[in-house]
Amino acid sequence: MNAFGVFGLIFLSCLLHVSWNALSKGCQDREAFTWMVTLTGLLFVLPWFVVSRVFCPGALSWPVLGCAAASGFFESLYFIFLFWSYKHVDLSVAYPLSRGVAPVATLLFGGLVADAPQAAHL
Repeated sequence: MNAFGVFGLIFLSCLLHVSWNALSKGCQDREAFTWMVTLTGLLFVLPWFVVSRVFCPGALSWPVLGCAAASGFFESLYFIFLFWSYKHVDLSVAYPLSRGVAPVATLLFGGLVADAPQAAHL
C-alpha cells in the first residue's frame, strides 16, 4: 500500500470517529445506541473471524476464549461508562479521560495476564 492509501485509511478512520462521537452525543436513547454499536461491531468482525478460522485453523483453548470473553466484557463496560459520562459531563471532559484510560489500564493490568509491556514497547 502506498502513502496515499495509508493517508486515505487514516482519513476514513478520522471521519468515522468524528461521526461516531457526533451521533453518540446527540442520541436520546443512549442505552439502545450502546447496544447497537456493540452488536454492529460484533456483526462486522464475526465474518472475518469465521473466514480466518477456515483458512488458518488452530486450537481455540479455554484460556484464549476466556481472554476473548474478558475483552468483550471490558469493552462493553467502556461503552456503558462512556455514554453515562456523556450524559453527565461535557464531551470535552469525558472524551479525553475515556481515551486515556486504555493505555494506563494496559500498563497497570497487563502484568495480570503475563503480557506487560517491555521497556522497548514503552
